[in-house]
This record gives sequence, C-alpha cells and structure tokens, in this order.
Amino acid sequence: MKISIRIPRNDPQREVEYTNVDGETITLVGGLESEWEMGYQISSFIDHNALCIQANKSGLISLANQCLSLAQESVYDGHHIHLDEWNAFDDENSPGIIIEKTQDPIKYLK
Repeated sequence: MKISIRIPRNDPQREVEYTNVDGETITLVGGLESEWEMGYQISSFIDHNALCIQANKSGLISLANQCLSLAQESVYDGHHIHLDEWNAFDDENSPGIIIEKTQDPIKYLK
C-alpha cells in the first residue's frame, strides 16, 4: 500500500485568532496548519494503565500527518498538538492527548 500525504509548511509568521471558552479573543502567532483526512475518526481511552488510541484508516493517516508536521526542522522544541474533544476527537469521553516535539523526551520522565 502506498499513501501520499501533504505535510503543511510551518509558518512562524502566521497569525490565527480564536475565541476561547471564556469569550476572550486570543491571537496565536506562528504554528502549523493541521491536515486531516476526510472521514477521520479517532478516540482514546485508558486500559490497565496504558493509553490506547483507536482510529480508522483516515484517522491513522491524520495522526501520522500531525507527527510528521511536528518533525519538521522549522518546528521548535515545545511545539505541540492537542488531540481532544475540541480538536480531533468526536467522543467527549476520550482523554485528551498532547503530542509535543522535544529533543530530549527522556528528561521529562525523570
């Protein structure tokens, strides 16, 4: 199987405005655009102390795209993507997941 995906370019000058749950307008500077496959479905749950992610084919491709976007050289350490009921998950009972780029992930485990 061969799948082609487009990895969005990281634009450090990009500005995006959104309104948070408190009604405040927030301006984010920089960041990645997100690419999601049509019809994606993703959910998560905790089972025996392990985070489990379930996704259909479109969801798995979308998750791969998010990870490849973070892997770009122009993306700085600490940049992260939230996967939760407001951004990716249809199931409000799925625990949120944060995927973060760092050069030394082990230091956070100590």
